[in-house]
Amino acid sequence: NRLYIHECRADDGPLLNNRMRYRPGPQGRAMPFSKRLSHLTVRVRQVDETLEEPKPQAKPRKSGAKSRTANAKAPKAEAKTKERKA
Repeated sequence: NRLYIHECRADDGPLLNNRMRYRPGPQGRAMPFSKRLSHLTVRVRQVDETLEEPKPQAKPRKSGAKSRTANAKAPKAEAKTKERKA
């Protein structure tokens, strides 16, 4: 399968049955509302092999690296214990 979605769009369409509908409103009144339809447009294209570029490969992460959040929390905890002792 060499097709891909090139463009996808949803536009406003006509009213359902070309008329307004009504729903109950406050104090026994009727409030008009419209049920709209939609026009969906999907355009597909075929992949050209000549235009494809190889994707850059991600560098592997080092397993021994420490997280930044763990290092940032450590000094704050030490400062709180020093305040309690004083």
